[in-house]
Amino acid sequence: MDKLYFYKIDKEYLDYLYKFDNKVPKHVIVGKAKPFCGVVIAINGLNYFAPISSYSKKEFTNIAIKELDKNTKKIKIISTIRFCYMIPAPDSVLTIINFKEQDDYYNNLIVKEYLFCQDHKEDIRIRANKIYNLPSGHQWHKQCCKFKELETGCKEYESIKQLEELQIAEGQAVGTKET
Repeated sequence: MDKLYFYKIDKEYLDYLYKFDNKVPKHVIVGKAKPFCGVVIAINGLNYFAPISSYSKKEFTNIAIKELDKNTKKIKIISTIRFCYMIPAPDSVLTIINFKEQDDYYNNLIVKEYLFCQDHKEDIRIRANKIYNLPSGHQWHKQCCKFKELETGCKEYESIKQLEELQIAEGQAVGTKET
């Protein structure tokens, strides 16, 4: 089974998808904060970005990332993968996280999260697909992003970006002819 990588996602893209569903996570950084990161899982032929959050309540729509507390010797939740807020994400809006670029505190936390995800990657894929395929009447469905609407938004965003790139390329080609 392939490795799961941690990614950052483009803020402009999150803002664009928010127009399609207001459950799309907002990316707000105040001061020095942990990067907004997540794992990417293939679902329905698309990449889906599932955010990792400091939220520590175990629910059906997330997987709790746990570690052994050195003081109490008990298992504790350090973060969760929030599948209810996963969003389709083209490669162009994803950047693999470089752990070396994080400050020590967040680097240690991200490494713990990353190692947990590597050890539980099949569980992560299964849960992501389960949440994606929840029937509309399921009690947790209303808490999830509207995946199909976001897929439409994702395709629209990609089309807009391709058109912008084409216009830039044509503008450069026209500028070259004039000189």
